[in-house]
Amino acid sequence: VRDVDGRLQQDVPVQLRVLENDRDQTILSVRTNAEGIGLIQPLDMVLRDGLAHAQFALTLGGLLAEPARQVFDPRNPPEEPIELILPMHGALEVHVLDENGQPYLAPALVQAALAKPDGEDFVGRMEDQGLSGMLRDGSLLFRPVGLDQDVHLRAQRPDGTTLGETVVHGPTQNGELVHAEIRER
Repeated sequence: VRDVDGRLQQDVPVQLRVLENDRDQTILSVRTNAEGIGLIQPLDMVLRDGLAHAQFALTLGGLLAEPARQVFDPRNPPEEPIELILPMHGALEVHVLDENGQPYLAPALVQAALAKPDGEDFVGRMEDQGLSGMLRDGSLLFRPVGLDQDVHLRAQRPDGTTLGETVVHGPTQNGELVHAEIRER
């Protein structure tokens, strides 16, 4: 994975997606290493799971309206690594606060997905192209976040109940870090 200036990108999510019968689903996700490589192996395991005739794609993960995507045939993989270009992006640091406005230090899952004005459900967007992570010391960093995107954020307790949620406007400039808060309700 390289950025638009050709620099290798570390810690970018890369997804292996299956494309079959109107199905476009992530079956494996990895993060790139210091050399910009997201190693997905072994492909023969994927082919044994009843997907021998499906098409596959490598896609950039993250909160990107139009992530880079490269379709390939795992039965005849390319000899050279597949290269994906990460568009201009920033990051979103989410701070979860308790009822008193202090950092929420108990375990919580934070989820992020692009907000959709048409009312598409949050769960569907999370499954399609969302990010999630466990809260650490009251905050969590999401990257990459596409420019000029509204992002729906939700924090959940371990029992699945919602702590709080909000919609925020993400970064507007390449490399920008935006801070957002979710307050316990």
